[in-house]
Amino acid sequence: MKELYDQTKERLKTIEDYLKPNVKIHTIWECEFDQQKYPEVDPHLKPIDKRDAFYGGRTETIQLYNNLSDLKDIFKLYVDTFMKYKQKASGCKCDPKYCKPDCENDKECKTKIQYIIDNAAYNLDIDKVKHNSGLRFIAKICLNNLWGHFGMRDNFTQKEYCFTLEHITKIVFNEKYKDISTMILDENIVLTEYKEKKKNILNLIQV
Repeated sequence: MKELYDQTKERLKTIEDYLKPNVKIHTIWECEFDQQKYPEVDPHLKPIDKRDAFYGGRTETIQLYNNLSDLKDIFKLYVDTFMKYKQKASGCKCDPKYCKPDCENDKECKTKIQYIIDNAAYNLDIDKVKHNSGLRFIAKICLNNLWGHFGMRDNFTQKEYCFTLEHITKIVFNEKYKDISTMILDENIVLTEYKEKKKNILNLIQV
């Protein structure tokens, strides 16, 4: 952080030296601007701890843990929204790809669509259900993106650099690991590779 600050000051000085004496540069830091813009809040503000910014604190913008017992339908709104768009753009159920708005099986199509509406968790206007390949493609991509993240392979090969015999022993004789291999890099470092057994990964996911 200090290195970035020093670089900024050095760059500013270079510009000032180059433009002297014809141009004078006035600078203001964001914190100084906030003090002027919100004078009533300034007495209560304290400098941000840089550790908070990097390791989670008042500057953290994400929720690292969510208790599912409090919110079971965490993805419900997301799924319902794009599932609705996909269903709406799929059009006639007899052949979603090639069916035309004036399909001869219109009655049968509407019967199938009505069945989906009756059993779905979202509202859908049956008269607005028309085939739209572009909208259907986008909605499907959004749904597949969510499923894809949960379907990704999670048992990747783990690598650790070992500097002591004790560290190597803990990995080699650990019953939770499989496919263990070692590579001597030099007289002080050994590269150890391993995978976790499937049973341990499943237990971790369930937690």
